[in-house]
Amino acid sequence: GGCESLLHCDAIQAHAESYLGLVEVCVGLIPSWGGCKELLTRWMLNPKRAKGPMPAISKAFELISTATVSSSAEEAKSHLFMRPTDGITMNRERLLFDAKHKALELVALERQAFVTLIKNTNTLDRMQHTLETGKPLRN
Repeated sequence: GGCESLLHCDAIQAHAESYLGLVEVCVGLIPSWGGCKELLTRWMLNPKRAKGPMPAISKAFELISTATVSSSAEEAKSHLFMRPTDGITMNRERLLFDAKHKALELVALERQAFVTLIKNTNTLDRMQHTLETGKPLRN
């Protein structure tokens, strides 16, 4: 059941023997936390897919309707349960260390985006207006 949460993460650091899939169908449910949408989006944006809308829709719903589960983290990438940029750790004892390192990399990206935005005059105007009036500025 954790695959739906993982599909919405900015990054994943998975153990090599992770088994991922949208398995809700096995118990008579439909993934309803956005997993269907996220998987479909990934297949639609996949540059390796056949052209046209139906191949992506067919693939996403095949994986969902058959409750396909990857037999490894690498296979999870091929099903697009994980992104190509997501990490895989072979040694289970290193998993937490590797995940923390990946999380810290994302903090640097967030800080970099914030610093860029804070230099934007529209952003500064919005912040000042909100502080003065308590209402958002639409500029």
